[in-house]
Amino acid sequence: MIFVILGQMLAISISCNRIAKPINPELKMESLTFEKWLTEIGSSKNFSQEIKALNFGLFEIENGYGIYLIGSKEYDENNGDWATNEDFVPKNKYYYIEQSEKQEWEEFQKDTRKRILDYLDSKKEDGLIFNRVRHITIGFDDGNLNLIK
Repeated sequence: MIFVILGQMLAISISCNRIAKPINPELKMESLTFEKWLTEIGSSKNFSQEIKALNFGLFEIENGYGIYLIGSKEYDENNGDWATNEDFVPKNKYYYIEQSEKQEWEEFQKDTRKRILDYLDSKKEDGLIFNRVRHITIGFDDGNLNLIK
């Protein structure tokens, strides 16, 4: 009985520590791979000047999250349905981040948005597709879109 109580207390303590972490360390460890993915997509040769907006779609997988990128010839800040258009689909559309301790979805979205912003800031002078569109958003498939650019 004492072991069960101690086990529950340990589980509560571990749970509280996980929540208190500001950023998932695994997310940081994969940042070079994530940047490479962004660079590969950003260098796409089949990108049309008609594309007005890009969307980083987020979704849950069993041990983490998935990210995909699509481009649309339409953009409407009041109606996120434009993000379902797939007028531009990069060859390597998907990127997966596995996490041993899965972040809450809000935290994952916030961290991923920041990583994308940091990347875009470092590549302002490059000829990447991200610099050729006026609008870039991020959001989970069943949620709201958040503006990145």
